[in-house]
Amino acid sequence: MQVSLSPPDHIPPPNYVVLAYYLPLKKEAGAYETFALLQKGLRKTFVDLPWLNGKVYRMPSDAPGYRPGQLEIRYSPVDPEGEGDLHQLGFSEPNTELTYADLEEAGFPVDAFTDDELFWAPFWADLDAGADVLAAQATFIPGACILTMSTCHSASDGTGMVAILKRWASHCVEGVDRPDPPAAADSDRTVLDRIWEREWNRRPASEIVPAAWHMVGLQPPSEKKATAENANIAPSTPPPAPIQVPQGQHQISSTFYVTVENFKALQEECGPEVSGNDAICALIWRSVLKARTTARRPTASLDAIVSELVLTVDGRPEFSPDLPPGYLGNLVLGSVPTASLASLAGPDDGTRLSVAAVARLIRDKSRTIHHDNIMDAYAVLRGVEDYGMITLPFTSVEGSSMLITSLMMMPVDEVCFGGNSLFENGGHVAACRPLMGGFNRLFRIALVLPRKRRDGVEFCVSLYEDEMELLLDDQEFGLFASQV
Repeated sequence: MQVSLSPPDHIPPPNYVVLAYYLPLKKEAGAYETFALLQKGLRKTFVDLPWLNGKVYRMPSDAPGYRPGQLEIRYSPVDPEGEGDLHQLGFSEPNTELTYADLEEAGFPVDAFTDDELFWAPFWADLDAGADVLAAQATFIPGACILTMSTCHSASDGTGMVAILKRWASHCVEGVDRPDPPAAADSDRTVLDRIWEREWNRRPASEIVPAAWHMVGLQPPSEKKATAENANIAPSTPPPAPIQVPQGQHQISSTFYVTVENFKALQEECGPEVSGNDAICALIWRSVLKARTTARRPTASLDAIVSELVLTVDGRPEFSPDLPPGYLGNLVLGSVPTASLASLAGPDDGTRLSVAAVARLIRDKSRTIHHDNIMDAYAVLRGVEDYGMITLPFTSVEGSSMLITSLMMMPVDEVCFGGNSLFENGGHVAACRPLMGGFNRLFRIALVLPRKRRDGVEFCVSLYEDEMELLLDDQEFGLFASQV
């Protein structure tokens, strides 16, 4: 069977964004017994959502509806009574002295294992050979199962991925009825088109605001024209040289924690007109760019260098009231606030923006992600001739841009594998950490992690070693965040 992916499915790059979920086990729980339960639950999940058993491919050029870059899912329904393990869920029991207690005491460091040790699929999906829609691995260490799971980003976004994980977990709970079957509309890749046809105002492209283009990774015609005109004019001064990174080095990742008290203080400092997420992202953007700028010492004037921040935003709440609440395809959009490096990382002479001012800048840009603009963005995305034209400014380790993906509101607390004979902690996730190896080779990124109820906020930042040292020495940053 074949399903053509929707226009928003082509916004994110085709990679696997992998989260590791730490599930403490009871002393009597065996690795193979636990793995068998996870396999059984996954098979039931594939029965509920058959396309999860498929692979993402490039659409053949002779297929109906083809355009360059168009992707599709090809799948076969899984046999509910089938035997044998599903290949999408790998098994690992490494020879390690690390125990769950060790990792818990150390704050579940993101570099305790390499990505390859915890996840079998590559970072970049191979769309020519076919990329599994879902890939997962159960790694067993003394005292715990580290379950990693991801969907190919072209098939589903973070909101969809956690919904799929919740369903998988619910199928592992022993002694209870199976969860309600999913609504067919949750997997319907045509539902966005139908809603858009009804609700778009049919505005000409020339009247669509730049923010609508930017949120789907496209350049508006006005900017294309300006770029072309500038290319024909010899500049009076050369453009700023790109900020270089140290050759032969790799970014390292570290997790930081903002206590409940510090999070409240940060919100109070930023004011009631911004959200808690705005405040956290402002703290990260300002502090990280300050460390990067100080370490790299750009030769150009900081006023001449613009930093673009790509903030991923779930478009579901603003898309339409008629959108199925459990929609599993992509609706992740980009909010792209900008600021000069001088205002973020310049000397503290009164011109550098406060964290509160940066948070307001982020909030002002986020206000452009509303229903009308999303409908316009869908229109330009739907009309693009080649999905390969979609570009996002964070996709480089050089320069002054970065990506912040906030998972703060993702309901990982609701994921429960059951308080059975295998899992401690009532079957709930004890900790969640991203796999950062693939990102660290290619991107400048920070991830705000899912927040537990009545707890503070954790986030993970990647920097080069000298930059990380500067961040740790930043007294303003340290007022709110501490390294885990």
